[in-house]
This record gives sequence, C-alpha cells and structure tokens, in this order.
Amino acid sequence: MFKDQTIKHQHGRLLLVLPLLALLQGCVYGMLDLAVPDDGYSEIITAHYGDHPRQQLDLYLPEQKRAEAPTLVFFYGGSWARGSKDNYRFIGQAFAEAGYLVAIPNYRVYPEHLFPDFIVDGADSLAWLEREGFADRGIVLMGHSAGAHIAAMLAYNPTYVEDSGVDHKLIMALIGYAGPYDDFDLSSRKLQRIFAPAIPLAVSRPINFVDQNSPVSLLIHGLGDNTVVATHSQNLAAKLHAHGVTAKTRFYQDNGHVAVVASLALPLRRWTPAFTDTLDFLAELSREPSLSSSASTNPPPRNGTVYKQP
Repeated sequence: MFKDQTIKHQHGRLLLVLPLLALLQGCVYGMLDLAVPDDGYSEIITAHYGDHPRQQLDLYLPEQKRAEAPTLVFFYGGSWARGSKDNYRFIGQAFAEAGYLVAIPNYRVYPEHLFPDFIVDGADSLAWLEREGFADRGIVLMGHSAGAHIAAMLAYNPTYVEDSGVDHKLIMALIGYAGPYDDFDLSSRKLQRIFAPAIPLAVSRPINFVDQNSPVSLLIHGLGDNTVVATHSQNLAAKLHAHGVTAKTRFYQDNGHVAVVASLALPLRRWTPAFTDTLDFLAELSREPSLSSSASTNPPPRNGTVYKQP
C-alpha cells in the first residue's frame, strides 16, 4: 500500500512538471527513475559486448517470462552524440514487467566516432545476445529518435547484422518511436561530420534498404514533433506497404518528440497510448502468422491511426 501511494504521489509530481521535462528532453529520462518501481525484473545483467568502454549493455531478466517471447533490444536517442543505458531503466522495467527479456546497449558516439560505428555496435550487441543464448526466440528491435535510426538500419539493411555473424532472419520486427528514417536535415555542422563517411549519403537512410524481405514494423510518432517530423514514419510505412510488408502506424495528436518514449514509463502512461500500442503489436506478432512473416498482402491504411491527446 505504501509503495502504491508513493508511486501515485510521484506520478502527480511528474505530471506537474511535464511541460518543463518536454523542454529539457535529455533530462527527462534520468528523472523518470524517481518514480519507476524496482519490481518486474529479477536481475539486471551488465555485460561487455566489445572492448570499447561504451560497448556495454544492460539485460533485464523478467520475473515471469512470457512463453515464446522474443528478446526486445532498445536503442536510445541522443543525436548519435550522447546518451546512456543507465537512464533507461524505465524501458527495461516496463517491458520486463510485461514478461519480455530486454536489452539496452550503449554504443560509440560522436565526436570520437562517426557513421557507421554506432550501427556496427548495434549489430555486435545482437551477436553477443545470440552467442550467450539470450535470443533463442528471436529479436524485436526498438529505438527512439537516433536510436530508432540505428534499429531501422539493422532491421532493413542485413549487411551489418550478417557481418557480425548473426542470421538476419533472427530479427522479427522493428518498433520505432519518432525515428529519422528518410532524408533529414544536415544543416548543422555536427550532423555533417557524423555522416561525412556515408558516401553516397543514401547509404545512411534506412528507408533506402526496404524490400520485400524487411521485417514487420510498428512506427509511432507525435504529430507535434518538431525535432523529427512525422513524415519520416509516414514515408517509411508507405515504402514498406509498397513492398507488401506490414507496417502499422500510430500518430499521436499534439504530442512531441519526448512524449512517445517517456510515456512508456509507468508514471506517464496516461500521456500517450504508446505502451499499450506496443504491447498490442508484440502480442499480435506472436499470435498471427501473417504479421510475424515478412510479407503481408493486406497492409493497414497508409495514414495509420491518429489518437487525440488523452
């Protein structure tokens, strides 16, 4: 009872500061730990998947694992230049409590590292999971913002995964939150440097690797997102549909860049339906053969589903 009262109190406190958190963006994720419970997972394993200090991952072991459930691998955002797995316990807790094994890798970032180092790291983290027996039921790639870009590059371009020694068929699906999948603005000097090795530039855009063998996808985006506009998800869904691949889209009216991922945390789930939409997709992935296969002859409407502000 005391624990429930504490969570409710912290929930109310966080709701009061949501506008400020949305402005701060990068700070919101670490602050969520103040109100996220410690249950739902039996253990967090921290492991090195490479020799670099940033080549580590946290693995959340659920207290009660779903039968036949895939492993979820979440890549956080941060403009390919910052971020830490240590600030995303709210992701691990949320999906471990739902019965899924969850991995959250760190990866090498700018300025020391440029494209495609962070994508190579993502592939190497998958290879570690497979070698250690944590991916026997397949992998669902997840990511927010720059992390969604990394996840999508791994999902749609088999080269990185296969170069790491992993069968690309192990990837069952992609779940992207507010990702830059199509052409994005390179007017900043930082982004120009990050993607300078991409010659031609098209090799750094996930949408350019979509084909009939691409995995099924769930694309979630806020229509009020001014950081990565929702047309990225709309265009990617259209490209997947054109190749006969199931792509489900969920667009949240009036929500911005932070809301779609922060609302996965227990205290903020009334902010958007992202957590419920994600669980529904994962459940359908397990139930429906047509969804768990690469191709679909009956894709959902191209404009997806738009939710009003809760």
